[in-house]
Amino acid sequence: MKPLKEPGGREVLTLADEEIISRYNANSQMDHIPTDTIRAIIILWLKIILGSLDAQECILELRDDEARVFLTAFQEFLDWMRDETKALSLLPEASLQDIRDLRRRAMRLLVNLTKSSKDFPPSLFFTVQGKLPRDISIPGNNANLYIVSHKVGDQVTTLVAKQLRTFLNCQADAAKVREEFYREAITWRQVDHPRLLPFLGIWQYPSYPEDIPFLVAPYMEKGSSKGYVANKDVTREIVNRLLVDTLEGLVYLHSLGIVHCDIAGKNVLVDDSSGEIRALLCDFGISGVYSNPHSTMYNPPSELAGGTLRWMAPETQDAKLHARQQPSFKSDSYSFGSLALELYSGMIPFEVEFPSVRDEARISLEVVKGLRPAHPGAGMYGREMPPWLWSLIGECWKDDPAERPDATTLLERLRKETLLK
Repeated sequence: MKPLKEPGGREVLTLADEEIISRYNANSQMDHIPTDTIRAIIILWLKIILGSLDAQECILELRDDEARVFLTAFQEFLDWMRDETKALSLLPEASLQDIRDLRRRAMRLLVNLTKSSKDFPPSLFFTVQGKLPRDISIPGNNANLYIVSHKVGDQVTTLVAKQLRTFLNCQADAAKVREEFYREAITWRQVDHPRLLPFLGIWQYPSYPEDIPFLVAPYMEKGSSKGYVANKDVTREIVNRLLVDTLEGLVYLHSLGIVHCDIAGKNVLVDDSSGEIRALLCDFGISGVYSNPHSTMYNPPSELAGGTLRWMAPETQDAKLHARQQPSFKSDSYSFGSLALELYSGMIPFEVEFPSVRDEARISLEVVKGLRPAHPGAGMYGREMPPWLWSLIGECWKDDPAERPDATTLLERLRKETLLK
């Protein structure tokens, strides 16, 4: 590795940062330096690296053991920074978004190092202490789900292992597909929010080929919101709670630069572990890989089964059913409008107008032309949609993405109308 040049990012440090460095220098001759001071210095060191192309270039030249050691240490520190209140307490002049921007840029450096070194942080992988069931527990359109028991000592936890079908039907270089998938999983590994389903890691089941990994996450017994709301006992207040929770998770993802790409009832899980019904947003980013034509896992919209097209924004599809634009924050806003319709009415978008799954191609054509679902009335379960929400959904469904409200605005509007925090 060539010698590290003087970092060119010195200007990224604030006066408050300089004071932390001065305090560290003053304490450096002491037998014991406070742990918080060391952590603050590491954060500032990270800021300098991310502000210096020379420093990043040197890091990207790391290979083998050097790369593995750096990846491991870097990931451990990013894990520590997931508790944003700790980082904020060390950098009093920084804002919450400053911390998230720093983590977002650090995540990009981590991913770039995995590309150049062909290696990955060991903590990306998770070993389930249990056996994979012989039969699929929950078959899906793009993935098979297996419910597994994870036993550590006397404690048994129920987990779900997701097997993406792209690996079962892989036509490309399997090793290349796996590497790209692992890099995407590194991003999923960084997120940490109460309204997001935790991603525990990648599991390589011993009796399966190396090229068929499993995504591991906690199992939610209540299932998806799609099935949960199919009940007349589910009130408007419960649906409002699910929508607010979904937006809280979405705002967090967007603050890290992550587009969800597939907001629908199937990807909003219901959690009652706290004693009340709450939502957990899941599968963030996976559909983004499928919709990227440059990805080895690209899956054209025409092949997305299960009605995914019904939730998609018009700019992400066209008359030939191939992605015209990449998903964006504003396409997530469009899909959220479709989710609100789905959870209130208990029906998928366009279920009245186009009830058959064979209508997907026609729906895509009509959506691009400007067609939107009709008002569902009281829906299938008697939940009349309030006028303010129908108006907000209409804003989400505007043709021009720039005219749609962003996730933060949507969350503020829902909290104001529902009085939920």
